[in-house]
Amino acid sequence: LAAMVLLAATIGVAHARDGPPPATRIATLAPTATATVTPSPSSTPRPTATPSSTPTPTPTATATPDPIVEITAALKVDRSLRFLRMVEVIEERAGYTPDPALVVAVIAAESGGDQQTISYAGACGIMQVVPRPWYDVPADRICSSTWSNAVIGMWILESAIRNAGGDVRLGLAYYNCSEENVAADNCGPAGGLHYADDVLEFWLPRVQARLEQP
Repeated sequence: LAAMVLLAATIGVAHARDGPPPATRIATLAPTATATVTPSPSSTPRPTATPSSTPTPTPTATATPDPIVEITAALKVDRSLRFLRMVEVIEERAGYTPDPALVVAVIAAESGGDQQTISYAGACGIMQVVPRPWYDVPADRICSSTWSNAVIGMWILESAIRNAGGDVRLGLAYYNCSEENVAADNCGPAGGLHYADDVLEFWLPRVQARLEQP
């Protein structure tokens, strides 16, 4: 009996040294067990910065229109709109389909409504037509008559848009630079599709806005 008591005491001492019995250890790891951990000074979380309640938006820069550019554009649009009725009559007689406002925008972009304009490439008149033998119209008449110039220029524009499959932007690029040069990307920094965007995004809105004014 004395030997058994001594053995029990020895086992108890061994369990106290090694920690709780296996069953007790498993119980302390069970999900339902709640352990309270007191962090040491070194593990105390650092305070976090509190964000401001309303972030300050970054102001966006707004481009200020150049007054000289706007005044010049307005004068060119007004001069070009003088030919609006002529454009409408030509469309009615020839059966052309481009919007008359688009044709006026092309006139504004090409010559600013000045029939005396002549380019370095020999294009002349309000729609900057290069005289060709197959037009069956004398070159001097193309360059001096706004009617002849507009008839041929509108025919070229109509054909360009048709060849572009009805795509007005691509048709304008063809009108400015020819289909072959557009395909070869040989229209320069301001020609081709850049020209088309200038007509559609700069000139056409100004023509339309002017038409809406009393």
